Amino acid sequence: MLTARDGDVRIRPVGRGDADLYLALRGDAATMRDLGGPQPPDRIRAGHAREVAETAAGRADIVVAEVATADGWVAAGNVSLVAHPPAGAEVGWLVLPEHRGRGVARSAVRLLLGLPGTAERWGVVEAQPSVGNTASNRLCAALGSTDRGEVDVEFAGQRFRCRRWELDLRAQVPQ
Repeated sequence: MLTARDGDVRIRPVGRGDADLYLALRGDAATMRDLGGPQPPDRIRAGHAREVAETAAGRADIVVAEVATADGWVAAGNVSLVAHPPAGAEVGWLVLPEHRGRGVARSAVRLLLGLPGTAERWGVVEAQPSVGNTASNRLCAALGSTDRGEVDVEFAGQRFRCRRWELDLRAQVPQ
């Protein structure tokens, strides 16, 4: 997987050294509000290790979004692109609270979906943000995704009402 940059945001493959980012993201109540609340540290560490292995094996494209600061590049969140039948893949993202509202997720998602070979590999990409997650639903619309309506989704043993968005990467390049 390649790295990519768009102004003050860049992406790189997730690695073993990103465990603290995962703990900060998935252990934060505000970040995980629409995903059932913060996860316990052991579960976060196991999920991180699994995502590093899946990315290294080429079974998923999971990246860390970094932002440029006066002190250099700082991890701000992550974006995952994983197999999800019947669509080709599901895309999801999390951004640390201090970096929200600055376009980090939008830039990182666009960078990941625009990497060479992504459209051919994954084809149709789906996102399923909670119906109450206005920012994520706006991002899906801004990507040019098609709103397929509301669905019930199970995550972490809980059911959530989500909006299902679909984007055929073969038909368009995210802007």
